[in-house]
Order: sequence, then structure tokens, then C-alpha cells
Amino acid sequence: MVSDQIFPKAKVLDEKINSVMMDLVSTMSFDINKNVSSNKKSSFNPYHIQLQNFALRHLWLVFSKGLKNNKISYQSLRKFLKNNTWYGIESSTRNPAGELETYNWLQVLLPALDSYFMQSQIDIKTNTNSYSGYILSIDSLVLNFEGILREFSRNIGAQTIDIKENGTQERISFEKWLDNEKLKNLVPEDDIALFKFLFTSDGMNLRNNIAHCFYKAKDYSAAIMWLLICAFLKLGNYKIKTE
Repeated sequence: MVSDQIFPKAKVLDEKINSVMMDLVSTMSFDINKNVSSNKKSSFNPYHIQLQNFALRHLWLVFSKGLKNNKISYQSLRKFLKNNTWYGIESSTRNPAGELETYNWLQVLLPALDSYFMQSQIDIKTNTNSYSGYILSIDSLVLNFEGILREFSRNIGAQTIDIKENGTQERISFEKWLDNEKLKNLVPEDDIALFKFLFTSDGMNLRNNIAHCFYKAKDYSAAIMWLLICAFLKLGNYKIKTE
């Protein structure tokens, strides 16, 4: 998943395909709720086209063949995440009572992954393609990605809290985290482009659509889970120190 040959390049995210016919008409963009969107990106954005026609086709082969041949499973992915990513590293924090508590991020990821693999096995055995069966796993991973990105940003010294002039504190937005210079100096720009496409209005806007319950059952799919698993594998591919 860290290969640079699977996903579109970062520069493609901001490209547009301009048709001569589009110059002859007025156009409006709408979000998932059919509201006028402020996102000016064309629906023919090359990043989306490449992702649909090349990256997802490749991932479909990887996951479908891997599952059928027992090369990819809940157990194998859990073992990999525990031994090869920072998600399994124990961290500690003090609760309001001053007591020391330990935790690791793998604990909150495993239930969603378990649900995904169980549904995938059902789809394979019944030769079906479920939508609603992936709701729990997708909802969980989308929301957890923000928490893991915040933890990662803190550990590399990237700012996560903004201090206002009146002294109040405010969490920096998800989009600003992805534009932080310390993050950009460490994480390849192609990976950041994938995160932006998946979680912000530059693309699928999963974070907003899931958090505000805009998705209907038909909007969920195994393909979204493949992309989410790839995103977590990419962000977990670092060695960091936790306290």
C-alpha cells in the first residue's frame, strides 16, 4: 500500500477536465443532499476518474483474491498492525482523577476490521455485494481516522490546538492538520492527497457525510473499506515515540 503506483498523484487532485461544451452552459455543483456546493471542482476531476478506474480495480483484485485464498484475513491484518505500525504501541495519559491510564489505537480499530471481514466472508459465500453490511465498519473507521491523525500530529510536533486572542482554545480543523508543514515534511504529498480526497470536500468528504449522517445505506460499499484500510496502513507506516 506504500507503493507509488496504486493511487493517483497529488498534482492530479487539483486538475480539471474542461470540455468545450461546458463553456456554452452555466453549471452548478451540488453536495450529497442536493444543496448547492461551494466546491468548484469539476465532476470530471481526473483524481476521481483514476481512482475509480484504476486504483479501485487493483484493490478489488487484491482484496477479493486475498480473501478467497486466505492470504488476507482479520487475523493477518491484526497481526500486521500490531507488529508493524505505531497503532499497537502502548501510550499513557492521566484521567481527571489523576490516575494513569494506558491505551493503544489498535483497540479501537479492531472491532471495525472484524466487522468488515465477517461481512466480506458472507459476500463471498453468498455471491452477493452487501451495502448495509459495511455501515458499522465504515462509520467507525472514518471517525477514528481523525483521532489517529490528531495523535500522529501531536507526536510529530504539529499544532493541534489554536489559541485565540481572548485566551480560549480551539481544535484546529481537520483540513488544517493536513496542510501543516511538519506533516507535509514527513508524509508524502501523494498520501496527503489521498487523505484529502477521502475525508474532505476535495473529494468524497467521508468525514462530513458520516459525522452528519448524510449517507444512506446505498452509499456504503466494500470499496470504501478498501480505501480506508489503505489510508490507515499509510498513516501507520511510521515509527513514533508516544508518552
